[in-house]
Amino acid sequence: VHHNWIDTCSKYGINLAVGLVSLNVYNNVFRGCGRNTLRWGGLDSISTTDINITHNTIFQPLSTSAYKTAITRESNVMTLGSIKIQHNIVVLEVGASAGSTDYHDITAGETNCTVSEDLYFDLSGTETTVPAKDTLSAYGNPLFTDYAALNFTVATGSPALGACTAAEAIAVADDYYGV
Repeated sequence: VHHNWIDTCSKYGINLAVGLVSLNVYNNVFRGCGRNTLRWGGLDSISTTDINITHNTIFQPLSTSAYKTAITRESNVMTLGSIKIQHNIVVLEVGASAGSTDYHDITAGETNCTVSEDLYFDLSGTETTVPAKDTLSAYGNPLFTDYAALNFTVATGSPALGACTAAEAIAVADDYYGV
């Protein structure tokens, strides 16, 4: 699943479920999802699962509902298989506040779920602490070229440029815009 613009959907941006064995999700722009942008459920007992979520731009709308988290797992803690979430830009929309909308709910106990080197930003400036599970993460304004015009390329000086040091889970040659 790559190079998609997923905007203003009533539920999830991508919803992964039981039976999924392998998937690469990269170079997508997600915004305006009515529920969690990325969600999976029931994958905790599938030992062959190999999922890579990388180089996506994710906007999570303000919510105080059960679906307030940009990236979530609605099942038991995943201890089998492998999910790698890395090198994404995760932005909380204006109006989000600590305790309401969250970046993700992946916990330290999920040993088979790696979250690494994502860039987090809260447009309202309220939630400035990056999730503990995300190793080598950063918080900062991604400096989108033209946020109002929906141009989400990053401008010179963005903390997203050249920030990735971990090996890529999958080879990605370009971004959503083909750059």
